[in-house]
This record gives sequence, structure tokens and C-alpha cells, in this order.
Amino acid sequence: MTTQAQINIANDSKSAPTAANTLAGLKATPGCRALLDACTARKDYTIRLGSELHGVQLKNLNDQQLEDLARFVADRGVVFFRDQELTEQEHLAFGSRLGPLHVHPLNYGKKDTHPAVVPIVSNENSKNVAGEVWHSDVSSEPAPPAYSILYMEKVPPAGGDTCFASAYAAYEKLSDTMQNILEDKYAIHTNAVAHASIAKLSGANVQREFEYSRHPIVRTHAVSGLKALFVNQGFTTSIVGLHKEESTAILNHLFDVISKGADIQIRFKWEANSVAIWDNRAVQHQAVWDYYPHARKGRRVTVVGEKPIHDVNGLKQSEALGGLQPPPIWSRHLKL
Repeated sequence: MTTQAQINIANDSKSAPTAANTLAGLKATPGCRALLDACTARKDYTIRLGSELHGVQLKNLNDQQLEDLARFVADRGVVFFRDQELTEQEHLAFGSRLGPLHVHPLNYGKKDTHPAVVPIVSNENSKNVAGEVWHSDVSSEPAPPAYSILYMEKVPPAGGDTCFASAYAAYEKLSDTMQNILEDKYAIHTNAVAHASIAKLSGANVQREFEYSRHPIVRTHAVSGLKALFVNQGFTTSIVGLHKEESTAILNHLFDVISKGADIQIRFKWEANSVAIWDNRAVQHQAVWDYYPHARKGRRVTVVGEKPIHDVNGLKQSEALGGLQPPPIWSRHLKL
């Protein structure tokens, strides 16, 4: 049985970056064959985004299969598993194998819950649910989370899906001119608004100061090498060096690319004992609260990532996929 002493948590509550050369996924086998050959079935949600794997238990993956999984999630953005047997301690131990575990800035007051576990609970008494705005988890931190691992224990009879959007594809939906404009730009991310609002409505305690971080708008994924659009409605507030009006106009456009881009989105229908593992460097997600007053219960463990970087030599996803046509440029949707 895994003990708490074996759980790898980032030093203190403010997560230090994971060294780039130690990131999970860098030692994956070609084509992630060690993982995929162990699965009985694979279902891709779209060509670009999301896969569902069957026939494996996450807690039983060997080290090479775990490396492959980290790379597979980096490439696909989010990967789903059904029928997982995963206690809280096993959940923590699994996440810890991918890197140091992140401790969330909000304390939800669950005394019997490990500090690296974020409870996901809603019922007839809930006033809101977290995550209804498109976001990448806690991007306000200097080294935002890499992987988020969500296990759902109880689901409503209908509804409660989670939506995901590809940040790789979102970048490619921009015109070449807009891509060039954003290539060397940085944006400010803060949790001052989002987490203050959640704390007020949920009664959670803010356990450290609000953070303000400066991240590249075009982020190059340190494992996949792909360029991604790294701004989100939940945490991004301004673009460095632009007037407020200019910044707001561009950010609203970029937020729309994510939120209105049905062609770069997928929707996951939860079942009890399902797990979703997503890469916050590659996707954004949104919780859908359409099941009130029914209950939903789960837990999330999150892995600390590296400091975001921009590399002009990063690839577009369509290039990495062997010349796949990029998604339609956003402006084409606006033509009448």
C-alpha cells in the first residue's frame, strides 16, 4: 500500500518549476508503443484532440508505459480511461510518478483530504461550480501545472460533461499575420479575480497570496515541441506592452477562438470510475453545470510543470501530423 511518505509534493505550497530535462514523456518509445500495445482498444475523439484507451489500469502501468502515457497526453491533449480502480492514495501515487504534485492555492477545508487533492463536489446545496469558464489550470503560477488527473466517483444521471479545446489547433486557427504579431508577446496571468470569487461563493480559504505571472502567448510545449495558444479567460488579464483597449480587444478575440471553436473542441461524458488526464500546456477545459440539483463527486490531482517557454523553431500541430490541413482560419467564419 502506498504511504503518504511516498507521495512527491512540490516544496511548500508555492510550486517550484520542474526541470525541463526531467519532464515526463521525454523518454517515450516511438509511437508510444509500450503503452498502446498493452491496451485492448483505442478511440480517437477527433484527428487532433482526445483519445480513450481501454484495457489498462493506470495504477499498474510500468515506468516505460507511464513515460509513453505522458507523451501520448502531450500529443493528444487529453486521454480518457474507464473502469479505473483508484483509491485516493493510489491516485496520489500515480500522479507523483509524473512529477511533483501541485498544492492548490485554495483550501477547501477537507481535514481528511491530502493537501495535493482537489475535491470536486457539487450537489443540491451548491451555489456554483468551479471551472465554468474556459481555462488552463492555475496558469497564474510561475510554473503552471502540466498534467491534471481527474477521477470521477459519482456522476449525475445526465449532464456534467467536461469540454476540452486544443490550444495547438487554436493557434493554427489564427491568420499568419496574427500569429506573427503574437510570436514575441507576453501576457499577464493572475488568480486574483477567479480564486477570490470561488472562495467567496464556496467558503474555501485562500492559503497564499494571489499571484501574477508573465507567460508567452505562443507557448512551445517542452515535450511535444508544438506551438500552442497560451491565454485563457479564467486567468489571463492583459498583454504586456499594449494599451488596455488594444489588449482587451485581442484577448477577447483569442478567448473566442477557444470558446466558439466547435471544430477544435470535444466533450467527455463521464461515468463512475472514469479518469481524464489532460495536459494544461496543450488544452483548455470547461466544466458544464447542467445537472442541478443532482450530485457529482470526484477528486483531482495535478502535476507541477515547467516555466512556459517560447521557441520560434516550435512546430505547428499540422506539421507534426504529417501535413494535416490546419483548421479553418477564424476570420473565415465571420464572412457573410
